[in-house]
Amino acid sequence: MRTGWKTITLGDACQIKPPKKEAKEKLAGTDLVSFVPMNNLGICAKRFELNGDKKLSEVAGSYTYFSDNDVLLAKITPYFENGKLGIANGLTNGIGFGSSEYIVFRSSGVLVPEYLFYFLLQDSFRKAGAKVMTGAVGHKRVPKELVENQEIPFPPLSKQKRIVAILDEAFAGISQAVANAEKNLANACELFESYLNNVFTQKGEGWVDISVKEISSVINGHSFKSGDFSENNSAKSIKITNVGVQEFIAERENMLPYEFIESYKKVSVSEGNIVIELTQSIISKGLKVAVVPPEYDGALLNQRVAGLIADTKIILSQYLFFYLCLSGVFEYVKNNVTMLMQPNLLINDLKKTYCSRSIIENTARNSRSIRGFKV
Repeated sequence: MRTGWKTITLGDACQIKPPKKEAKEKLAGTDLVSFVPMNNLGICAKRFELNGDKKLSEVAGSYTYFSDNDVLLAKITPYFENGKLGIANGLTNGIGFGSSEYIVFRSSGVLVPEYLFYFLLQDSFRKAGAKVMTGAVGHKRVPKELVENQEIPFPPLSKQKRIVAILDEAFAGISQAVANAEKNLANACELFESYLNNVFTQKGEGWVDISVKEISSVINGHSFKSGDFSENNSAKSIKITNVGVQEFIAERENMLPYEFIESYKKVSVSEGNIVIELTQSIISKGLKVAVVPPEYDGALLNQRVAGLIADTKIILSQYLFFYLCLSGVFEYVKNNVTMLMQPNLLINDLKKTYCSRSIIENTARNSRSIRGFKV
């Protein structure tokens, strides 16, 4: 901080958690507003995704209110530590509602919203907050007092805007570097796909055909009711929105009551198991399949998600995952989905998919000798 710059607490510089009555005074219950769940808020991204509207009457009760130019910050772990925050812009009717785990800052006029955004993005602020978070494991939150009493330098508005312009330029350069890295990664992925196809299609002597259901337990997710889910619950679930193309997508909102862990243990999966989206499985990039990460160990499968638990005496789970990433499997699934309102992969078709394996090297320890699958 430069000499001569004054400081002010965030509680004095901003209105924190503006009242919902503002929205009700401006709009009727049937008017549309932007709805921004936690997964729409970016990480280290100034603008967040807007892709859904709801009637004011549907969200005014239990969700957090904000309006254009307000700064949103996730207050719950791990999103606070990861830097999930953004500035509201282009909201429907200028108003939005979202997760109850947002802290909303509205500048009183002494802070430029973009300046506040970059201040909250600092590692030092997030590390300080992480040290004093309170609550149960998985539900720790930043204390209100820390946020309100946090001091922030506030130079003249002209200098704030200059600082923002400098940081915008720096972040634009970083974004370009990231884009270049992603392009290089895409090229590497093409090479990897070519290598995978080579490895998995070169069959040797003594190979036999065996179905997926013979080398793994196939679990079909349970049809939980929408009312079962709440951010305040503590049992994690895996919905179709968690399963991306060869990646797992974490979402805070998919929580079920704690007692469901025992009641529905038949549909639970463990770290390292494989999950496949059965509805809308096929998109241009490939099959929606992912590996369950450590933080979702014991999670419950929701409907239209299948789990594969590899028999480790026969095959490694990682090997099965790589097989499912093959373009040949993608084409097979694409040609065998049921086309109704949307493409569906039937659980029985998944079980009947065949692979080829060596009848000589059939233990998990030696499963690296397995060469390929066929469908």
